[in-house]
Amino acid sequence: MKLSRRSERTFYGLVALSALCLSACGSGSDVPTGDGAEHLRRLAIEFSTYRGTHRGQTPKDEAAFRKYLENSSSQERDIDDMLTSPRDGQPYMIRYGINVPIPSPEVEQPVIIYEQTGADGTRYVAFGTGGVNEVTEEEFQQLLPDAG
Repeated sequence: MKLSRRSERTFYGLVALSALCLSACGSGSDVPTGDGAEHLRRLAIEFSTYRGTHRGQTPKDEAAFRKYLENSSSQERDIDDMLTSPRDGQPYMIRYGINVPIPSPEVEQPVIIYEQTGADGTRYVAFGTGGVNEVTEEEFQQLLPDAG
């Protein structure tokens, strides 16, 4: 069954809203709450919102994501600051063009953004739902064995 254009926009808008709710609703003890985590969480939500406004597709590259960030809000923002981890001072690694499934309990969400180095032997990683976790280097290697 093919969805009408309006239904399709509504569907992907709900996907973005679901990602926002899932990321905001997690309040367990394993959810990091520092400034670095909140910084990454906001970026992950922008990434998820991009998906919601682009029929489920993630940005194909940095240029496409930057253009979206520049146009997504009327407030002045420093895009370079948004794309840089405050903990290690390096640009976030963003997995452009990745397939992110619709959030559901049965489907594991991929890492979409992560810190290059992190701090104190841990890195923040963001998932397709917009949720952020702080992981050890060993956990990071299990999540993204090819990331190095």
